[in-house]
Amino acid sequence: MKKPILPKDTNTHYYYPEPVYDHYKKVKIIDRCECCGHKIGEHFEERGVKVIGWKIKKARKDMHYLMGKWMIEKLVKT
Repeated sequence: MKKPILPKDTNTHYYYPEPVYDHYKKVKIIDRCECCGHKIGEHFEERGVKVIGWKIKKARKDMHYLMGKWMIEKLVKT
């Protein structure tokens, strides 16, 4: 399924696609230590299965949006 064409950003808002799933599945996630990789615990998480469509979401441009955009530009240049 193709992603929809997004509208142009405005001065205060931007748009992004969000998937719509057929159903969700409960998955066990194993937590691991960052330094050595041994198991420190586990938790359950719901994850979507089979994308059936896309919704266009509207969000406000804030500091996180601007910093992310600035960091991507810096990474692309290097």
